[in-house]
Amino acid sequence: MATVVTEEFRRYFGNLTATSGICTAAGTTWTEGTNLFVGFEAQATHCLVIHPYGGGPPTPEGDRQEARIQIMYKSPTRRKVLNVQQSIINTLHNNTNICASSNGRVSAIQSTPIVLGVREGGESVISVSNYTVKHTKI
Repeated sequence: MATVVTEEFRRYFGNLTATSGICTAAGTTWTEGTNLFVGFEAQATHCLVIHPYGGGPPTPEGDRQEARIQIMYKSPTRRKVLNVQQSIINTLHNNTNICASSNGRVSAIQSTPIVLGVREGGESVISVSNYTVKHTKI
């Protein structure tokens, strides 16, 4: 399930238009391999990285399961990092459009971004936000 969810998130960010709240806050659109990455932190100073990680076990009845995603954003300024991450949280929380093909509802695990710190040398600030995607079998 994590692979499907990761692909849905990658596709969602890659298809955002320049006028979306997330792209407006970042000042850019997302292009895979340039400033959008899956599963690894890029050398780029300004980028968004989608990290899948394990969710809870399926229910005994097999009618519900979950996956988890962490979104890391890296940029040179703290204000921009916080603004972009907050826009991501506001957009993704309770969103059913991102994982529509797998019938999933995205829920933010925290309501504000977590700043991990400043890269050695000060070239970028890193923050993360975490999400649970709950799937219900129809």
